[in-house]
Order: sequence, then C-alpha cells, then structure tokens
Amino acid sequence: MKLNWLARTCCSHFLVTTRVVVLTSGLVVSAVTVAASSTDTSPVEKMMSMPAEERAGHITDAMTSILSLTDIQKKEVNAINLRYAREAGSLMDSSGTRSEKAQKIQAMMQRKDSELKKILTPEQDKIWQDYRAKMQSKMHERMMEMGG
Repeated sequence: MKLNWLARTCCSHFLVTTRVVVLTSGLVVSAVTVAASSTDTSPVEKMMSMPAEERAGHITDAMTSILSLTDIQKKEVNAINLRYAREAGSLMDSSGTRSEKAQKIQAMMQRKDSELKKILTPEQDKIWQDYRAKMQSKMHERMMEMGG
C-alpha cells in the first residue's frame, strides 16, 4: 500500500512540475507546431526562447488552422494570446518554486480559457479543448518515455 501511495505521490508531483513547462508554452500545440527535428532543445524550450509576439503568433496560427477562425476572431484571439504569452514569460522569470509557478500558470490558463470561450463558438471551443487535451496527453507520454 505504501508503495502505491509513494508512486502516486511522485507521479502527481512530476505532473505538477512538468505542467509548468507544458502550460507555459501557452498551449502544447504551439510547441508541436514550431518543433524542428533538432535534438538540442525541446519544442517547449524553443517556444519559450522566442519573443512573446512570436509565440502568440504561432499559437494563433495553429488555432486559426484547427478552428477555422474568422478574421475578427483571429484578431481577438491573437490579442489574448499575446497578453498571456507576456504574462507566462514574466511568471517563468519570477522567483518561486516550480509548484508555485505551476499553480500560477494553471490559474492564468483558466483565465485565458475563459476569455477565449467568449470569442469561440461552442463547437470551436469543444474542438480546441479536445485538441489541447490530446496534445497534453502526447506530451506527457513523451516525458514518461524519457524517464519521467
């Protein structure tokens, strides 16, 4: 029993700390979209090394492609993505533990989702949430394969 508890606790802690990296990219899809075949840096690291404007542009382009955003939606979504890309950069540069940063990032992403929900149609929102969940699952699988 204690081993199961320990395994769950370690796995839970691992997921919380790795979510900082995953969520900070804004959306996992943005990292996957930008990923090159280089083994030097991860897609998330590449995304986080970009200026906020570039990260927001990649996220918006991915969302436009996946959700068929209208021109008006694209403009509004880009503004939201830019604001949150800047906030994520500031959070990552701030002091605090990984766990504290993960909690702040999670709260930030909930605010962002709330704002996006006002712009997207219900169908677009469902597609986007499903896609994000799928990409986060893939990222988690990759992390586990790498020894997580």
